[in-house]
Amino acid sequence: MAVKKTPTNPGFTAAFTPQAAKAIAKVKTTPAKQANPGPGFTAGFTPAADKALKATTPTSVTPDVSTGPETVTPVTPVAPDQKQKDKAPAVDSRKVLKAYLTQYKLEGLSEQTYNMLAENQITAETPIDVIGELLKDTDVYKTRFSGNVAREAAKQSTYSISEYLQLEDRYKDAMQGSGLPSTFYDSPDDYAKFIGGDVSVAEVQRRVDEGFKAVNDANPEVVKQLKSLYNVGDGGIAAYFLDPTKATDMLVKQAAAAGRSAQAQLQAGMQLTSTQAEGLVADNVSTADAKQGFTTIGQSQGLYSNLIGETGAITQEEQIAGTFGTNQAAAQRIAQRKRQRQAEFTTGGTFTTTQGGVSGLGSANK
Repeated sequence: MAVKKTPTNPGFTAAFTPQAAKAIAKVKTTPAKQANPGPGFTAGFTPAADKALKATTPTSVTPDVSTGPETVTPVTPVAPDQKQKDKAPAVDSRKVLKAYLTQYKLEGLSEQTYNMLAENQITAETPIDVIGELLKDTDVYKTRFSGNVAREAAKQSTYSISEYLQLEDRYKDAMQGSGLPSTFYDSPDDYAKFIGGDVSVAEVQRRVDEGFKAVNDANPEVVKQLKSLYNVGDGGIAAYFLDPTKATDMLVKQAAAAGRSAQAQLQAGMQLTSTQAEGLVADNVSTADAKQGFTTIGQSQGLYSNLIGETGAITQEEQIAGTFGTNQAAAQRIAQRKRQRQAEFTTGGTFTTTQGGVSGLGSANK
């Protein structure tokens, strides 16, 4: 009776030592209960996992079946060095596979993926992006790559696993390159918000540089003004600027507005509204210009207040527009008030009405 050939597991056990192949082959006879596979997880084994799985080149020992009954050509003796290799511990493919999937936080799919290996749906050479397509409907996949889930819901194209992971690395590099700590926004959930919100790496870097850092690294009054003008809660500055639901241009504008409003408070004791502060930004009033202009306003409050008998105080809006030259009528009114006061001072002193009461200005001619 001729010896029958034993079927092998093509594409997977071929990459192992005889001991590893023998261990993997057992899957064919005692497979684990199969989970319901889903379309979508993609990746190739890491160099470390691949090296563990393919530790040595297998030695093929093929029985030569003769034409005579029950006559078999003896197997060629194994060389001593091969015997030494055969003493090496067998590879536990389940552990190797689980360790490989753990780096993507997909270890919950290790048993399902192992079953796919046993049934030859995938091999040790299958790229991670292909495996991903087979597993993307699983809950574990949807949790780890939730940015793709959000993109799909918004009818946007999704990323392969390798593309997704590369994008996460680029977000992290952009933020660390701007001087933020390595622990800042470093979880998959953080990056998923950017990916799902279709926020580019360049936008993230701009939000950090021109938004968060522009406020956080400035005078504490800037932080106070941001919270006051835009109702930003305590400890929420970073989250506010990195919120993918908010437009990048708007966030950068608000950071700049908080800086202008801080100068109004510091130099003139004046609280601006968000509209006034954003108006200065729109009119290209820089932080330096704001500091100089509000210093002038702070020093000129006596001019803007009414003297006894005068009516129509110069409003805060007019003070700002006239000082920064954004409203010609306001600038003319301030100039007219200066000329009027100068004329009055040449004939004698008078009094001005302020919030604190009546104060004397003294006489210009004594």
